[in-house]
Amino acid sequence: MTNLELFIALGGISAENLSGAEELQRNPPAHTGRKPPMRRAVLIAAAVALTLLLVGCAVVYVLHLQDMKIGEEVITQEAWTGPSGEYVPPTEWVSSQLSLQGYNGSPEQLALREWLDFKEQYDPGNILLKENNMNESGVPEQYNITYDCYTFEMMDKLNEILDKYHLKPLGTWIYFDRWETPLFYEALQLDRLCRPDADVQRMAGYFSPEGSFHAEFGQTLDGEQEERIVTYTYAKNQYFYPYYSAMRNIELWEQWHYTTADGSDVLLATYENALVIICDCGDGFIHISTENEMLNPPYDNTAEPMTRQNAEKIANSFNYSISPQPCDPEEVEAMRANYPEPERQSHFMIGFRVPPEADFWLPPEEVADSFAHYISYVLENRNAAGNRDVDQLEYCITDLNSDGQPEVLLRYRDTGKYREILQMVEDPDSRQQVVSIRFINGYLYEGPVFESVIDDTKVDGFLYYEYRDFDWNSIACLRYNPKTKEWTKSSTKGDTHDVVWETISESEANVIQSAYTPLCLEMKPLSQFPMDG
Repeated sequence: MTNLELFIALGGISAENLSGAEELQRNPPAHTGRKPPMRRAVLIAAAVALTLLLVGCAVVYVLHLQDMKIGEEVITQEAWTGPSGEYVPPTEWVSSQLSLQGYNGSPEQLALREWLDFKEQYDPGNILLKENNMNESGVPEQYNITYDCYTFEMMDKLNEILDKYHLKPLGTWIYFDRWETPLFYEALQLDRLCRPDADVQRMAGYFSPEGSFHAEFGQTLDGEQEERIVTYTYAKNQYFYPYYSAMRNIELWEQWHYTTADGSDVLLATYENALVIICDCGDGFIHISTENEMLNPPYDNTAEPMTRQNAEKIANSFNYSISPQPCDPEEVEAMRANYPEPERQSHFMIGFRVPPEADFWLPPEEVADSFAHYISYVLENRNAAGNRDVDQLEYCITDLNSDGQPEVLLRYRDTGKYREILQMVEDPDSRQQVVSIRFINGYLYEGPVFESVIDDTKVDGFLYYEYRDFDWNSIACLRYNPKTKEWTKSSTKGDTHDVVWETISESEANVIQSAYTPLCLEMKPLSQFPMDG
């Protein structure tokens, strides 16, 4: 925005007076020792006010989410039944829409408002959109993919708005997947988006040939256990970025200005467990959003609030001194050959099945005829999803239930948790003796009694300790809430609403748990399993 545009937009001073003030700045009158005429004094005052305003406008605008607001709407959440069967009535809340570039009155914001207003009124019922299935009308990709134009009329309107506000269109989005993160950095000639002490995983997103981009990734800071999901958007000035951010009523957010460790000025805003970071970095705007543990509404309300200390720690983890460079889309496509998609690893349990009314799994038929064949399958699929910790496994062959038939137990060496119990059973379909598998994920006690430890803290807030006998009948189930420090017990797991849970003390829970004596067995590395047996 030029001085003239900003001054007129603020109102109160005419363009004629502004022109006079600017002329005075260029050609100040010679000092005569006399007071200037009143009109001249007014113009000088206007020029001084304008100078002060322009000097301070960055500080004023960067401090408030309200300065980037382009609209809002009321969202209605329908009534639902809570985890204990309680009725939760419908609720309403306000969703605020914020531009990802420019402040109120800027060409970028004015253009976005006008474009969104046009799209809202255009094509009621999406009739034209349905007619133009898969862009049959042939709208150029730059407008169809980047700006969602599906008619030439929409493209013409967009260009009209861009001409009006002297903005340029972005080129066609270039998408990159998680294994192409180096391609993203190389194409835009960027260093990392995060500081070196932040672990970044699974980045993916899209960017324009001009340098605007949107990336999503997992981030874990030094000393933290939980990974957070981050969205990082960079919108380059003088180009029209067509998307906006939607967030809960911005009047509820706490906002403050913060200078990061590298000297960058950023706006921080927090609400409940969420954080938004906005930085005007000169040639573009950075918009970052994240939160402490993703909420799973309406059941999970256990996320930790976003404190100021945590928000500032997270803000210090990002790199704000970025300057994406233009790239050639054809050259980027040629570069993809250097970043091929890695070979997809099949999940370890593909081909497994559960017979009707059974409490065990059966592996693929080709490896199910003996313990040795199944163990070979486990060892050979070290890199398969669900089986990458296989090198931690150790085994024991024992007659666990004293029925004269041996079982094979697989246990993790580092944690002492048992993963599987293997038995030979009759396949209901083939009537042949095959290996059956019970996945335990817990500990083994005399009896035998299996204790399965299930962490559902991210779903319903509880840790479950299930105790079952050899036939997999439930003996007892304890439930612990880490937040309230409360224990409850039930004879079943409690995964339906009609199960009754009884509150007990911590000492009562300890009595139940200490009643089971750990089973001591001699274990050997799984790699030493006798394959000739």
